[in-house]
Amino acid sequence: MKLIMLSTSASYHPGPRARWLPLAHVAQRHGIDVELLCLHPDYVNSTTPHRQHHGVSIRHVAQMHIDRHERPLHGHTLIRTALHASISLARQAIRAQPHVITVCKAQPINGLAAILARQRTRAQLILDVDDCEHESHQFARTWHKALVARVERILPQMATSTSVASQWQLDQLANAGHHTLAHIPNGITAIPPLPHRIAGLPAQYIAYVGRIAFNTHAVDLLIDAYAQMRTTLPLVIAGSGPDASAMQHRIAEHGLDTRCIWLGQVDFATAQAIIAHAHATVDPVRNTPGAAARYPLKIIESLAHGVPVVTSPIGDRATMIGEHGLLVTAGDAASLARALDDIATQSRWPRANGQARVAHLTWEQIGPQWLAHHRLSAIAHGVL
Repeated sequence: MKLIMLSTSASYHPGPRARWLPLAHVAQRHGIDVELLCLHPDYVNSTTPHRQHHGVSIRHVAQMHIDRHERPLHGHTLIRTALHASISLARQAIRAQPHVITVCKAQPINGLAAILARQRTRAQLILDVDDCEHESHQFARTWHKALVARVERILPQMATSTSVASQWQLDQLANAGHHTLAHIPNGITAIPPLPHRIAGLPAQYIAYVGRIAFNTHAVDLLIDAYAQMRTTLPLVIAGSGPDASAMQHRIAEHGLDTRCIWLGQVDFATAQAIIAHAHATVDPVRNTPGAAARYPLKIIESLAHGVPVVTSPIGDRATMIGEHGLLVTAGDAASLARALDDIATQSRWPRANGQARVAHLTWEQIGPQWLAHHRLSAIAHGVL
């Protein structure tokens, strides 16, 4: 059986790297031939458009809807790029003659590609979503946002089955009348060993690891909160995004240059080491549908290393951290500052408590649930 997965991101971006590639590996171990088709932010200059990763074929086929600096494309450039990407994804999917096509995120580019490919191959269409797309991006035109919202409403109706990363999003789809739904959370490969400490970092610090985009990840709120803190525990920031320059400017405005250490984009191993040796990590959010829809990987990874998390009870976050962290009012810098002051003065929390929160979130346990919900194992073995 052939399974094609259509992603609008590069294979090394968080969604494919941390969700769809692990699911592809589980499917491959269950006897399913899997190919992950992706887009690339610098497709013309990409050096590895096709590679194998533990039996899974990964192919980048066209340019993403952002440039190599992660800035969104606009106007006619965006339209041309999006249409070319859809056609390229569709052509590659048709060439593979799949039995099943997975749409990874309910977006127009891969949604259109999946519909075109299904018409030519009669493949079954399934949907896997980990975000509220029309609330999680910045749009230059109102109709852009309306188009994405419409695609998000239509694709679950066209799919044979739909899986979602958060219980919040499952409830939203169920309330909208969609059926054949399952909550399949994000996960980890295993509880990781303690990595080596990164040289040059302070002995004790708070960490933020993730995308720097104020509309989806409230790093601006975090900087404002740090300016109000009484304690002087350093903040280590790792990540990149469209608001990186604005973040640096905000740090300078608050006079926090000596307390905030920005490392830029780091590789996965470095990110894990930063998290593992942090006194606590922080996931700053506002009360928006985009924030509620996510099942943050940064929280799972922090708990897997036993590190407490400071965040807000938006979406599934309160359930995720349990008592291994602190919850604050969403969008409130003063509340966030008080919580960071509180946790900064506490001794290190027991690692085992955090790890117990995510012991059930390994892909070896989650992956078969995903296969069963979409009946992929049954299709592969000729039961259906």
